[in-house]
Amino acid sequence: LIESSLDLPHELNIQRWWALPEPADAMAKAGHAEAYTEEIERLLSDATHLRLCSDVPVGVFLSSGLDSSLVAHAIGKDSKAKEVTALTVDFAEARYSENTHAKAIAKACGLKHVTVPVTVDATAAIPALLKQIGEPFADSSLLNQYFLAKAAKEFAVVFLSGDGGDEALAGYPEYARVFRYQHLLNPAARVASWVFPLSKRLLRPNSRAGEI
Repeated sequence: LIESSLDLPHELNIQRWWALPEPADAMAKAGHAEAYTEEIERLLSDATHLRLCSDVPVGVFLSSGLDSSLVAHAIGKDSKAKEVTALTVDFAEARYSENTHAKAIAKACGLKHVTVPVTVDATAAIPALLKQIGEPFADSSLLNQYFLAKAAKEFAVVFLSGDGGDEALAGYPEYARVFRYQHLLNPAARVASWVFPLSKRLLRPNSRAGEI
């Protein structure tokens, strides 16, 4: 956080605005991934349960990714869940389609599965969609979400999704780098951060070291 004053415009006051919170004492002492896993599952189950306490039909946007699949799992094991519909975008191109996996996940969780087809013609909606956003948005999933939301009213009023899961659980490589750079302050960790990527590169099948 950088602060300055109109009276002294050339003087800056620089303070740390935010830092990653330290793990809870109980889980830190346990030193096991199981403690974190159990806590995340408890929080996810509680959050899902609260949103299932609704007087209108509830559904879930299911992409077959880890985030929405975990939400679907939490819904499936909740006693409040009744006839919940899972909506999945489906593309004609097989390499982009997640329908097969999403269908299997919905079945395993006891959810009704509905497919929302998206074709090449769907790009015609982009100009109108951009006007509705109101701000720059560089995520290509915007089009998927648009057609899911458009079809949603037919099946339910409230829909849960896995959006934000990657941000909360550091699911993208960018977030992993934050932890790596923080540990560079430790000399031993600094050496490990250099050796590990180097060893991976040397042991690739197409490298000379890998051939040896």
